[in-house]
Amino acid sequence: MIWNIFKKGTDTSSEKLDPKVERYRDLGTRILQSETRPEHFTKLEYRIRAEFSLYHRWSSNKKVKHLLNAEIAAAQQLTGLPLIFMFHGDGRVREAALKHLEGPLVAPANVYSLFWRMNDWSPIVRDAAKHAARKCLPTTPATVIYPALKAMLPHVPNWGRWSNEGPAFVDATLMRQDVAELLLRDIIETSQPRLGQLFREIFRNPWIDQHLEHVARKAALPHIRAIALDALLTRKVRWPTWKCKTVWIDRSMGGYRKEPTFFDRDLKIDVDVPLCLRLGAQDRASIVRKRAADGIIAFRNDEVLRLHIDEISKILKNDKNIGVISRMDFLHRKRQE
Repeated sequence: MIWNIFKKGTDTSSEKLDPKVERYRDLGTRILQSETRPEHFTKLEYRIRAEFSLYHRWSSNKKVKHLLNAEIAAAQQLTGLPLIFMFHGDGRVREAALKHLEGPLVAPANVYSLFWRMNDWSPIVRDAAKHAARKCLPTTPATVIYPALKAMLPHVPNWGRWSNEGPAFVDATLMRQDVAELLLRDIIETSQPRLGQLFREIFRNPWIDQHLEHVARKAALPHIRAIALDALLTRKVRWPTWKCKTVWIDRSMGGYRKEPTFFDRDLKIDVDVPLCLRLGAQDRASIVRKRAADGIIAFRNDEVLRLHIDEISKILKNDKNIGVISRMDFLHRKRQE
C-alpha cells in the first residue's frame, strides 16, 4: 500500500515523504483510537498488519528492500507513524518505530502493544521497547493506560520472553495512584471476567490498603468482596510473581502440577476486626460468609474479641449454606474441648 510513500530515488533517508503517507498515518491512528475494548487488543496487531500489508520484508527482491528502507525512513521522519509501525511484521521496522516513539501515548492499544513488544521474539526490539517505555509511559494519561493493563495482566504469566525489566515497568505503572484509582473503580463497579486476578495485581500498591473495607462492602462480585475481607482479617495481601513452582503428586509415576507463586506484604493500616467479621457474616454471598466464619475460628481464642465473636457467631448459627454450617459446628466443638 505504501510502495510510493517516497519520491523515486535510491537514498531513501534523504528523500521527501509523499503526502499520501500522511493519509496512511491518519487512517491507522483512527483505527487504533477507535478500538477501546480490552478483549480485542490481542487481535489488533493482525488487523493493522492486514489492513496496511505490514508483513515481514524478507526478500532479495530490490523492490522489497526499497520498501523496507522506505518504511524505516518513514518511521524516523513522520511523527505519529511509529504508533502504527510498532505493529509491523518486520522486526527492523518495529525497532525503528519504537526508537522514534514519542509520548504521551494516545491509544490504549499502543500501551498494550508497547508492553507486548517487551516480550518480542527479537532481543533488539525488546530493548527498543524498554527504551520507549521509559520515555512514554510516565507522561501517558491513566485513562489510556488502565484499559491496556486490564487486557494484558491476565496474559502476562504466559509471556515467556520477559526479563526482570518487564515486570518492573508493570510495577511502576501500578504504583501510580491515578492508574490504581481507575482500576479499583472498575473492580468495584463492574462484573467483568478475571477481575480477581486484576484485584490481586494492584495489591502491589500500598495505596489500596485504605480502600479494602470499602471493597469488602461495595464490590459487585462476591469473590472480590471475599478477597478484600481475607486481606483485612489476615492483615496480609498477596499478588502473583508470574512464576510457577512444581508440586509433585506422585514422583514414582512422574506426576506433578504447576502452581503459581506469590509475593506478599503486611497491610499498612489498622484493621477493625469485629467490624470486618460482622460485615462478612451479614453478606448476601455464601463465599463471603464462609470467609467470615474462617475468621471467627481464627480469632476464637482472642480474649479481647471473645464477646464480639460470640455475638457474630449468632448471625451465622442458622445459616443455610453447608460450608458455613460445617465451620460453625467446628467452632462449637473446639469451644467444648
